[in-house]
This record gives sequence, structure tokens and C-alpha cells, in this order.
Amino acid sequence: PDTALPIVAIATTSGTGSEATVAAVFTDTEKNIKQSIKSPAMMPTVALVDPELTVSCPPAQTTYAGMDALTQAIESFCSIYATNLTEALSEKAMALIGKNIITAYREGTNIEAREAMADGSLLAGLALANAKLGLVHGIAHPIGALTHKPHGLICAIALPAVLEYNRETLSAGRNKYGEMAKIFGKDPIQFVRKLQKALEIPADFRSFSIDKEQLPTIAENSMGSGSTGANPRKTTPNDVIALLENLI
Repeated sequence: PDTALPIVAIATTSGTGSEATVAAVFTDTEKNIKQSIKSPAMMPTVALVDPELTVSCPPAQTTYAGMDALTQAIESFCSIYATNLTEALSEKAMALIGKNIITAYREGTNIEAREAMADGSLLAGLALANAKLGLVHGIAHPIGALTHKPHGLICAIALPAVLEYNRETLSAGRNKYGEMAKIFGKDPIQFVRKLQKALEIPADFRSFSIDKEQLPTIAENSMGSGSTGANPRKTTPNDVIALLENLI
């Protein structure tokens, strides 16, 4: 539990940022539970982030990983645990990913876009490792465990709805919502909706065959997540159910 052999992490996608975190994820396929596990012993000694290793990544995987990275950049920026240091990482990650994900999806051999995505993913990983995430990731794990759909796809679908849920809180005081609008060049929700269309991502979970009867379980499982606890707006199971009812 305290020590491990040195880990050399070689990123072949631009998405999870796990090469810069102490976290891993496992899925219990019998109980349909997806859970993060964390230990300092799992922090890689060396992280090799070479964009050339992502050139062969298929378009769909490029999209799902990239939208996971974008979600991580946004959620770490909005997290109640964000600091000046993590926000700087998150802001740069949002800018890099937001400007390059469509090109990386459409032109897989475009090394400039691949490099920007690799850098953005790494920066988002560093940010989330210190600031945590938010409600998108809180609900993504139980939905992923239930449906076995790609994690990044779930994040990409849920992101606009969660941004809307958090909008009032984020707009108050310092107005982080407005700061994100400046980074993206337009309203954040509109920006993500634009990405959904360009990247051929559905706008809801209707193709996932999630029943309303399953929503209380999804909501309850999301409550134990550290990501949900870091969300800028306090969340209840009923909030999650109401949010998901509009997406299924």
C-alpha cells in the first residue's frame, strides 16, 4: 500500500491525464459499480507524453478521450477546491483542447493538433489531481458501470446539462462562467453544443436505454463520489434525477 515499483506511464490517448495522477478506476461487472481508487504509490515516476503516439488513435476514441479531457479542464476550473495554480492549468487546457479537438478528430495525422491535445490533456490531469472534478464525473461512473458506454462519451453528453445546472452558481461573485466564455469565445454551453455536432456526439442518453426506474440508483451512487462533492453547486439525489430525466 505504501510503495510500488517505479511506474513509467506512456500516454497513447489525449484524455484521462492519468499519467499525472494518483488515481485509477476499476469496474465491478457483477455489481455494475465503477469506482476510483487512489494511492501515492500509483503516481508515475515518469510520464512520457508524445503526441506522435496518438496519431493512430481512431476518430471516435480521439473524440471520447478529448471530450473527457475538456470536461476535466472545465470541472477542475469550476471545482470548490480550485486554486490560482490549478486554475492556470485548467484555463490553458480549456484553450488548447477547445481550439484543437475538432481538427484532431477530422485530421488524425495533424501533429500540431495532436500536440495541443496532448498538452491540454496533461495540463487537465495535473489540475484535476489537485482540484478534483465535478458532477459530470460524479454521474459518469454509475452510468458507465450500468451501460458500459465509453466514459468520454458519457461526459460529453452530460457536460452541457451540468453546466446549465451550475450556471447560476458559477455566474455569481467572480463569474467563472463568464471567464470560460472568454476562453471559448462564446457561451460555454453553446460552445459544447457546437462541439457535440461537429464531433457527432448525441445530445442525450436516449440511445443508452436507461430506464427512469434506474435513475435513483444512479443518483445514489453518484453521491459517494468525490467529484460530486467538489461540484460548485451542492447536489442532492433528487437534483441528479431531475437533471437526468431531461437526458433520457
